[in-house]
Amino acid sequence: MTSDRPDDEDGERAEAALGRVLIEASDRARERDAGGVRERIDRVERRIDDLDDEELAARLRHGCGAVRRVVDDEPLVAAAYLDAMRRRVAGE
Repeated sequence: MTSDRPDDEDGERAEAALGRVLIEASDRARERDAGGVRERIDRVERRIDDLDDEELAARLRHGCGAVRRVVDDEPLVAAAYLDAMRRRVAGE
């Protein structure tokens, strides 16, 4: 099936990919694997520019910075940020 709006399809794929990475990052935060979280945040930051929604992109950039600041000392707070970011990407 082809899409009449390939840009929308690309945006949906970017959001789905971001959602998966955010889930992985949240899982790593709960495991207290700060390095694993940072690796996934790097992946999120690389994909943010693929989003069409500038407001969502700005919120994700802010969230990535917040996670980086707390992941070492407060991994469960980082997990909560990541969960909130995933919900935002999913439109929940």
